[in-house]
Amino acid sequence: MVKKSTHIPLFIKKFLLLITVVFFLIIPEYKAYAIELDEESIRALIKETQALRQETKDLRNEVTQLKKQLGNNTIVTKPTRTKKPSSKNSKTENTIVKSEKNKPTTKSATSKTPKKDKQLNLGGIPLLVAPDLGTTPAYNGSDLLTNLSQTNGDLLALQYRQTIENRGTDTEKAPDYYVILSGSLGAQYNTGDPYIGNAISDVDLTAANITMLAGVGKWITGFMSLDFDGTPPEDLNPPQIGPRYLNSRIYVDQGYITLGNLNQSDIYASIGQMYLPFGQFNGFMVNSPLTASMFTTIDRPVLLGFSHSNDTTEFDVEVFAYQGDTVRNINSSAINAWGANADYIISKTRWNADLGMGYISNIADAEGFQLNGQNAIACTVFGGFAFPCNQGNVLIHPVPGFDIHGSLTLGSLSFISEYITSTRRFDRIDLAYNHKGARVEAFDFETGYEFKLFNKPSSIAVGYGYTKEALALLLPARQYSITLTTSFWRNTTQSLGFQHDVNYGRYDEASGQSLPVYFSIDRPNLGKTSNTAILAMNVSF
Repeated sequence: MVKKSTHIPLFIKKFLLLITVVFFLIIPEYKAYAIELDEESIRALIKETQALRQETKDLRNEVTQLKKQLGNNTIVTKPTRTKKPSSKNSKTENTIVKSEKNKPTTKSATSKTPKKDKQLNLGGIPLLVAPDLGTTPAYNGSDLLTNLSQTNGDLLALQYRQTIENRGTDTEKAPDYYVILSGSLGAQYNTGDPYIGNAISDVDLTAANITMLAGVGKWITGFMSLDFDGTPPEDLNPPQIGPRYLNSRIYVDQGYITLGNLNQSDIYASIGQMYLPFGQFNGFMVNSPLTASMFTTIDRPVLLGFSHSNDTTEFDVEVFAYQGDTVRNINSSAINAWGANADYIISKTRWNADLGMGYISNIADAEGFQLNGQNAIACTVFGGFAFPCNQGNVLIHPVPGFDIHGSLTLGSLSFISEYITSTRRFDRIDLAYNHKGARVEAFDFETGYEFKLFNKPSSIAVGYGYTKEALALLLPARQYSITLTTSFWRNTTQSLGFQHDVNYGRYDEASGQSLPVYFSIDRPNLGKTSNTAILAMNVSF
């Protein structure tokens, strides 16, 4: 190693010389004091300059050698994923890889091996709450994730992701990995006159849910919703004793995985727990229409879908299969039900329309047939096919269902209608109406008009619905409704509704699982009417 010089560095001497020359050129009266540089001083400066250059060259060579020795002992940390995780909770591990390239044959006495240590790499994906997709958001929060329609939810989730992707730019593209959270709360005050008995009133928490959508790369979408069940303890199976707030349980309402990217392909597939795409059940009223109360079906299917759209039209088709809750054989444990749905949508500047139809191989799997609201744990009355009474969920034969629905919007005026019917009768042992197998059906028609109330978006709607041969499900024969809705605050709705129900006739009879629907004391409900007024508020976020 070259020894460092103890004399004054050359660049300092040059700097002093330059300052001296400039000083005497600028201020002539001080030229008499200039330092005269003789020939011997100049030679000494040249000699020192050459020695400094040689010293710099030797130092560079030494630094190069040290870098070479250090590189052969570097620890490189690379994140790797376990190919076959032992459980679903397997985590990504860090693997240490030593570079073998340019391995030295000798080690420098002055070099030291760097300390071998694992580097911690922290990664994650963005978490968004009710994101603004770049469009003008609806004041009442109807376009938030939590308020997407339950039916065709997987297709709507893909369209939601498509909107996010299309809002990106060439310089700022939308991320492929993210989680979106949304939710809603709903509370009601209701009062009215039941079919028989004294007037009733109540305040209740009617909705509380959290909805999550996960973008996992460009092709995978995960969807999950957690919901609230406020069923009174006495209506549980088995019944419980205590205040109803003790049963404020949270459960998984939907959870499914969808493979698809509508910007790349019109075909997609889903698997998990979801509301089956049979029926649309759209409505303006506070409470669900009779079609939804009877035929809404949630199960765990595998689904294949097709969606093709342009600027003004959209055509959607879904086909699904699942293991139904009702079976023909008590030992059956296989996929035994299927269905299909198709929709054609037209969107114009001043109007839009939707026409669709659907089929399901067994309507007995719907929520209205599984539970009708009565506690049948003692098997003295029919409470739905979910109760293990007599043959329980074993049917003599399945009963398919057919649905046709449509909507039309002309400016501020909207119309929606839906008709669902069974394509054959139930066996009278399974579900009967007036001593023969029931052939159930339901119909809903609503019209709504949008306007401004105190400069806030508002609407008023009227509706009519009916059911046939559905007495065993404890649904009214006819229903008339009117609702006024407004949004005084952003992402909220306030609704005031009135509902008039007409029950089946006093001489009508029904049974299910060969059990009566009513106790003798309850039969006076037949042939009567009921009225209910509802004040509701919903908050979405």
